[in-house]
Amino acid sequence: MVNDYNAIAPIYTFLSKLVFFGCIQKSQEEFLSLLPVKGKVLFMGGGGGNTLKIITQKYPLLHIDYIDQSEKMISLSRKRLINEPNHHVNFIVGNENNIPDTNYDVIMTFFYLDLFSPKNLDLIHKTLNNTLSVNGLWLISDFNQAKKWWQKAIELMMFSFLKITTGIESNSISAIRESYFEPGFRKKGLTYFYGKYIFAAAYQKV
Repeated sequence: MVNDYNAIAPIYTFLSKLVFFGCIQKSQEEFLSLLPVKGKVLFMGGGGGNTLKIITQKYPLLHIDYIDQSEKMISLSRKRLINEPNHHVNFIVGNENNIPDTNYDVIMTFFYLDLFSPKNLDLIHKTLNNTLSVNGLWLISDFNQAKKWWQKAIELMMFSFLKITTGIESNSISAIRESYFEPGFRKKGLTYFYGKYIFAAAYQKV
């Protein structure tokens, strides 16, 4: 299966901390303060649920559709909320084809859009954007295109590893922010991590 993270789900968080010194998690938390108190959230490819737990603790009234293609990632996320029985999280094993027919106040894609080839990325961004309400918030964290030698080395090793373990569709990092969020959105914030190889950004749909 393409983009199947089941095999590395138990060690994904550990590996990301080991390689990126916690910057993966920090980037996801960077703009959570912009979330509304109430509303509907679409969280695509949420992984093992570290960020989800933080959100449900700080914003218990948010209704979240949490979609991940990996059954094991969904299982890990459920376990993180085991002591929060009153959360409003709808766990969905699937992808963009399984998004409920509704409009969202917030979309979150943390290290999700980098999974796809440029051709499919166009379609996926359009699909997600069509579910976001006008003035809605889109939080994104991901990699910038590698420019320095050490970034290119990390990207090569990362994609080689993910090709074997997950069957990742993409072969390299696309210009995600520049191509898909500069037009049609108002930038609310942008922060860099890990020598500017990782970014966190908040955009408002106009």
